[in-house]
Amino acid sequence: MRRIRSLLSFITAMIVMLAGAGMARAAGSPPTTGPAGTRQAAPASPSATFGSFQAATQHANYADYASRSRTGGVQNAQAFAQMQSYLENLYRGVQTVRSFEEEGNTFDCVTTMSQPTVRDLHITHLAAPPVASSPPGGLAGDGLGAAASSRPERGLTNGVGPGTSCPAGTIPMERVTLDAMTRVPNLHAFLSDAHPSYSEDHLHAYGYQNVTNHGVNTTLNLWNPTGDFTLSQQWIVGTQATGNQTVESGWVHDPTDFGPDSVLFVYFTPDGYKTGCYNLDCTGFIQASSKWTLGAALSHYSTTGGPQYVLTMQWQYYLGNWWLQFNNGSGWDPVGYYPASVYGTGPLASGNASITEFGGEVCNGPSGSKCTNPDWPQMGSGAFASAGWQQAAFQNNLSYFDSSNVMHSSTLTPVTQSSGCYSIDFTPSSSGGSWGSYIYFGGPGGFPCLRLQRSPAPAAR
Repeated sequence: MRRIRSLLSFITAMIVMLAGAGMARAAGSPPTTGPAGTRQAAPASPSATFGSFQAATQHANYADYASRSRTGGVQNAQAFAQMQSYLENLYRGVQTVRSFEEEGNTFDCVTTMSQPTVRDLHITHLAAPPVASSPPGGLAGDGLGAAASSRPERGLTNGVGPGTSCPAGTIPMERVTLDAMTRVPNLHAFLSDAHPSYSEDHLHAYGYQNVTNHGVNTTLNLWNPTGDFTLSQQWIVGTQATGNQTVESGWVHDPTDFGPDSVLFVYFTPDGYKTGCYNLDCTGFIQASSKWTLGAALSHYSTTGGPQYVLTMQWQYYLGNWWLQFNNGSGWDPVGYYPASVYGTGPLASGNASITEFGGEVCNGPSGSKCTNPDWPQMGSGAFASAGWQQAAFQNNLSYFDSSNVMHSSTLTPVTQSSGCYSIDFTPSSSGGSWGSYIYFGGPGGFPCLRLQRSPAPAAR
């Protein structure tokens, strides 16, 4: 989402950096350790085996958690019981073949056809994915599009693609635990997380376009900022009176839910953030690929003045499903999809999205279940948009699919909700060279970050 000075055509090397044991590396640099150049994850300890986890969840009680001062914010015994019941239902019938750990979080290799959404929607076979498309500006290294002469003579860092993955026929699923859930007051707070993104304790720097669409394409550079909740993402929005519907994805730095480092995520809401969830935490997303681990730390992040690690993602409404694909530099990989049925009778159920948005979001303050630091966190790299290449966060090759699934460059209206703390710059495809339409965005945060009037948030216009 940040406007980046269009690099040469080789620049936008869109390595899809895994958010789960993801392994990206600099072009020409040696791969990290592990099979096939991927990072090794530790096997789960015996105490963390799936069977022992289920037994511990079933026999847990609120008094025990309270006596060990682990409630962290859960309101009362009733809220605890609701969380416990939710976990028992989430893992009902789920079958695993092995588990592994990443930075203190446990991930289970779940058989594809026993994952929660497949079970709950009674799906007997996975849907077929669409054929991914290159954006008008061209993808990294594909030779499409003319490079603007003003671009710096250096490219983005390539990556080797997914890291730790699960065996064929399974998908990696981050384990949801009572320890994690009881950090917040109740089940709704856990599932909705720091959303709604239009609440008073959230600020944004983003660009939007009111356009009928069937999906989007974006390449994001990956950062690991400091502070509470901060992210870089895209929103696909369907508007309705009862609450807007969204398809969302990107990277998020959220120490409360995902640990100390930024991770890859997907998110959806069918009703203006009354319900919805991240990743595989509720009935919604169906993961099809065994290679990508949502919710796990990335192996590399962009550095100020140094290598820029990037991720290219593409959403497309196809045959009644919202499909997500990543490109790892050697081709597109269908990660998974949101079935139309999770949107009920709303606009996204029939592919009628009307807004596309790209940018950053942060939160702070005691009203957010996780954003308790009085200082607003960094957005992106922590640098303002004007810092530019190798300094600020960006998204490029911003594009959308029309209702015929033809891709067009995005034309965005930039919005910042606190110009003293965050900013955004947009460059249209007519000036973007091989980067197409792009944005730079971000800022240092701090306190106070005064909200500008009449500056609507994403998914709320």
